[in-house]
Amino acid sequence: MRNIDQQFCLAIHSWIKKDNKYLITHRSDNDDFMPGCWDTPGGGIDFGENHQHALIREVKEESGLDVKINKLIFCHDILYPNRHWFVLVYECEIIGDSTVTIDPNEHDEYRWMTIEELKDLPKLNFLEDFYINYLTQK
Repeated sequence: MRNIDQQFCLAIHSWIKKDNKYLITHRSDNDDFMPGCWDTPGGGIDFGENHQHALIREVKEESGLDVKINKLIFCHDILYPNRHWFVLVYECEIIGDSTVTIDPNEHDEYRWMTIEELKDLPKLNFLEDFYINYLTQK
């Protein structure tokens, strides 16, 4: 039996490459979820929303980029006291202009990084798992 306070949450994130580096965003210190951690453009899916449409929307909102989704590359799930998060990570490519524009309410910085540069940064749980179990295994 499920407790009414328990939630299952689905999120979707991008892995965007440009010139052999990847787009990483820094969560604002004002953010209500894991402030100060590094992240990738993406987020929650609205009820009834197609998950790939959600990713295209989230990437546009968080980075100003238009992307094409290529393929699913990683799945992550983590259990918090009242939330079970399941995160899908898709490889994406930029369509058109590659100028990044971030929303300062969500992110206060972005960088194009190599996989090695990502190693020691504080990351969201899914990104740490992605780094350890996908990026370093290639």
